Amino acid sequence: MAKHDLGWFLDRLEGVEGMGDKWNAYCPCHDDFGSSMKGLSITDDAGTILIKCHSRHCGATLPQVVEALESGVNSYNSDMSSQENPWEDETPKQPSSSGDGLDWWAERTGVSRTIWEDLGCAAYKDGVAFTFEDRKVLKIRKPPKEILWTPKGADAPPMWPMPSSQLPKHVWITEGESDCGTATAAGHTAFAVTKGAGTELPETWAEVFAARGVEEVTVCADWDKSGKEFSKALEKQIVDAGLTCNTVHLEKILDPFEGGNDLNFLWRYCNCNPSEFNRVVETATERVKARYPILTYEELEKAAEEEVDWILTDLLSPGDKVLISGPQKSYKTWLALDLARSLASGSRFLNRAEWVAQKKVKVLFVQEEGSKAAWARRTTRMGLTNGDKENFTTFHRQGIKFTDTSTIDTLIAVCRDEGVQVVFFDPLQRMMPGVNENDSNETGVVWDEVFRLQQALPELVVIVIHHANKTDRLTWESVRGSSRHAGEVDLGIFCQKHPVEDDTLRVAYDGRDIPNYLGTGESFEAKVSIPKEEGNFTIDASEMQVQVNNLTHLAGAKNRDAILQAVEDGHDTRKRIMTETDLSDSTVRSHLDRLVREKFVREIDNGEGRAKTYKRVEVKDLGHQQD
Repeated sequence: MAKHDLGWFLDRLEGVEGMGDKWNAYCPCHDDFGSSMKGLSITDDAGTILIKCHSRHCGATLPQVVEALESGVNSYNSDMSSQENPWEDETPKQPSSSGDGLDWWAERTGVSRTIWEDLGCAAYKDGVAFTFEDRKVLKIRKPPKEILWTPKGADAPPMWPMPSSQLPKHVWITEGESDCGTATAAGHTAFAVTKGAGTELPETWAEVFAARGVEEVTVCADWDKSGKEFSKALEKQIVDAGLTCNTVHLEKILDPFEGGNDLNFLWRYCNCNPSEFNRVVETATERVKARYPILTYEELEKAAEEEVDWILTDLLSPGDKVLISGPQKSYKTWLALDLARSLASGSRFLNRAEWVAQKKVKVLFVQEEGSKAAWARRTTRMGLTNGDKENFTTFHRQGIKFTDTSTIDTLIAVCRDEGVQVVFFDPLQRMMPGVNENDSNETGVVWDEVFRLQQALPELVVIVIHHANKTDRLTWESVRGSSRHAGEVDLGIFCQKHPVEDDTLRVAYDGRDIPNYLGTGESFEAKVSIPKEEGNFTIDASEMQVQVNNLTHLAGAKNRDAILQAVEDGHDTRKRIMTETDLSDSTVRSHLDRLVREKFVREIDNGEGRAKTYKRVEVKDLGHQQD
């Protein structure tokens, strides 16, 4: 481990750029000035300092760099290392009449010499010195791009010019001195951070500014990754100090192919005209407090009077997220296909007169299970006509995963180019491999990618098909895995096979806009017809009769329900069940025998002379089957 920490190196090296644990600088072991990149890389690997010069003719490593810095022999800064501190006996020499470093700086930035002098700059040899009031330290810039501090190792102030005890209400913070002079020339009071985006300002700087009269701060960093991170960090500090914060987003106004990424480049692009510069900057300035529009109550009242742009009345509107959930072999995929058919053809969903697609929309069904032939037989039984076939498209086992952003990239591109308005994902567990579905943080990857889909395509409806973990629930409790799934969606559709009646599906709805005749804990039945050979499948709920599901009732008949409920509540012998249900022994025996055969209840033989006991069978005990 190096005997010096990261700060020791950053204070002594020249041309330091970077932030966090990765930095670059000019190498002190040779003169690499003028190269296309700074040859020295510095990495702080959990306290271990790694240094390497990548210049072909040098290759210095940590020991050589330490020796050069400790000896004061800096090849890059050799002309400065022997100079006395200009603050020792007198101030830096005043600007000469012409041709000195201050003229070079004024010409380079397009900001007048007078402004630089007022900010506290002085000519220094062939460069320019940025002074810090009475502090005995200078930051020097020399042509074409040299940056160095003198005396070496001195404490470098983080901000230039030094803030006075009284400040105006509105100030700017820029990433560099040239940008600071630019903002000043445009009529603003500005301060620059002295070590670029990697500068660590004192934690209380914004509070101190507030105490000195500042009420508003505009942040303008360079348009690059480190600049964006720097802006975010300053935004937080400014807002936490109770100040109004604005951020200039140069990427909104600078051409990425022009080569410039800072405020001074924009200044010169605007021909150094303050009015034009301020006009352009204003178009790229974001008020943090106005980042998200606030809806007033009056605006909400007006919006409430607008017609909902339903895709499927009372169920689906543009931008919705839907979860279809049910246990294995409970017709989930068939139910999703019936919904897809309704949307693609503008027909009834579940043959209900009130659930008719308001318009035909293009559907993409992402299917990640089963064989292609079996999937084709299912989809072709939707019976779409020639005019509607183009509205249904599908991916079959293409490896679409929420954990692989490149596959979501493809989906975004396809949905945008093909005009897809509704996309189905079936089944969810195949599309999040390696994710712990019981961990809300891990399952967040699914909904983060759904959010990205709908950010790119705000009108897109996303429908996710997922397994349930309990056969006796038609509510959010049945959804397998993290409760995050329920929290993310607008509508839940829960389904299960009827435990007694053949070819019958139970369906329940819950969500933001469920039909007014369905409430939580209520469901309806739909008859399912799936021909084994040819012919279209149907799911018919036209004669829907709403019934209350007291969450644990499963049997179709009242007595079966009561007996199953008693078993689940822990009444595990026939005698206890009879007492609980007030039913006869023959009735209890008959229903128990059938429930055991149908594997809803397990019968336990406790040996000769002991009463048999009964236990409710959970889904996990039945084994997992594909839908």
